[in-house]
Amino acid sequence: TPELLADGAALGSAVAIAGDRVAGGAPGLGEAGAVFLIEAGAREATRLAPLAGQDAFGAAVGISASTVVSGAPATSASAGAASAFRDPDLVFRGRFE
Repeated sequence: TPELLADGAALGSAVAIAGDRVAGGAPGLGEAGAVFLIEAGAREATRLAPLAGQDAFGAAVGISASTVVSGAPATSASAGAASAFRDPDLVFRGRFE
């Protein structure tokens, strides 16, 4: 999509792979960043959005069979945060600061 090609989006600065799924961080996208989940055979990526107050979301990513975790190192006056999303609908499960 055009937004992913925007200057400073930094898509792919963090990448994690589990089976047929790839999570790619775009910490410079917009004001807070994003993580995109791509599954084998899919025509579109699922976008995981940061919570309010997170910055550089997607600077670090991790993935397992059922969970995607994203780091946001510029959150809370540079203290950082991590957020976990769990399948089947990638529902937000927790934020850790």
